[in-house]
Amino acid sequence: MSLVTRLCAAVAAAVTLAATAACGSDEEAPPAPVQVGIVVTERTADQQLPAVTAAADLFARHGVVATITYLPPADALTALREGRAQLAVLGAPDAQAAALAGTPVRLVAQWQDAADLVLMGRPGQAGGAALKDRRVAVGAERGVTGLLALLAGRESGVRVRPVADPDPGAALRAGRVDAAVVPGLARAGLEASRPGAAVLRDFAQARGSRPLGLVGLDSWLRAHRDEVVSVIRALDAGRLSFTADPAGTQAAIRAAVELPDDAQAAYAYASAAARMRGSLVPDLAAQQTVLDLLAAAGQAEADGFPAGDLLDDSYAADALGG
Repeated sequence: MSLVTRLCAAVAAAVTLAATAACGSDEEAPPAPVQVGIVVTERTADQQLPAVTAAADLFARHGVVATITYLPPADALTALREGRAQLAVLGAPDAQAAALAGTPVRLVAQWQDAADLVLMGRPGQAGGAALKDRRVAVGAERGVTGLLALLAGRESGVRVRPVADPDPGAALRAGRVDAAVVPGLARAGLEASRPGAAVLRDFAQARGSRPLGLVGLDSWLRAHRDEVVSVIRALDAGRLSFTADPAGTQAAIRAAVELPDDAQAAYAYASAAARMRGSLVPDLAAQQTVLDLLAAAGQAEADGFPAGDLLDDSYAADALGG
């Protein structure tokens, strides 16, 4: 073999080896899984979509390694700012209040838009219009229960007087207030303890009153678009599993929420499943509703704040194909 022939053969072999290494890289070294920390801020059934997604192994199927932790909303926002978590599950008005305070958060996926809360009136309280200037017990005036009390008054064209109380149900039972915003699960107990007490407004039917979903800092989201899209794809699979696999979902909710028995787990599952949205794309109108209620509650910064600054639906559009 001549020198030229040997050189040509060597070059060809080198090119073949390089091409083989390049072409075989996907098989030999698959893409690293997406590592993401998700903070859940309440142990309620409607916040457990990440837990349900993880229990069904759907994060793994979409190349995501999700670490789920539970922290109060204020601590969750601190974890986002410090980089100890990348995403958080927040319901109104926590994300909105953070944005109004200057934290650049964006809602990128939304799976609930109403809360399992009811407005219970004392015996003889006939309806929303009868609440004019009446005392309504709420957990916090600018919390979700306080805003929903204002919503009930606005719907009836009257002014209500939210009264902060650590236990609104107890305040109603003791007769200290005329009505109270309480969890739907507390309804039967209040009706039993105060015969004649009645539901004046079921907020589970107030669509758009409490957007709840996945939130992140805008800077991190923009720098990690592919990771966010993968997480949303996994959560969308979890959303479908939520109703397609009742037994598995109920078991995941009971474990995550730490419910004491199957009866409470069944109620929690049924309530969350009934309010599950048909899409994870965030709802702009719901953001405006919350801002309007915050303004009515005395949050001056909410008046005129751009509702579009509270969400970014492009990630869900990329994840869900439109």
